[in-house]
Amino acid sequence: MKTAILRAIRLVFTHATGLTTLNIILVVVQGLLPLAALVVMKLIVDTVTADITSADKTPVITHLPLLLAAAAGIALIIAICQAVASYATEVQSLVLTGIITDQIQESRSVQSGFSSSCSHRWSVSS
Repeated sequence: MKTAILRAIRLVFTHATGLTTLNIILVVVQGLLPLAALVVMKLIVDTVTADITSADKTPVITHLPLLLAAAAGIALIIAICQAVASYATEVQSLVLTGIITDQIQESRSVQSGFSSSCSHRWSVSS
């Protein structure tokens, strides 16, 4: 089973290197983006709570819109990454399906050529 998994990984990396690399990068980025969103949310909460206790409202007026824009930007980047990852996975699947189909057809043509040559030998010699 281990060799089958290694063969599958080798097949994927051999025939779809760019798409595989893109998928790996997107997985890492998609793993980090929720953490960035949490950090921004914490900063938003800290800014709002600091405003409640402070008499000076200037930090809230300047920082809060930037933090909200950062949160919206992170949400947009998350959506874009999900769309790109879905597209890349679909294209990779189609590429690999075509390659595997070609390999199956090649092996069938080799087997049918072998079996027809064997049956031809048997019919000639009998």
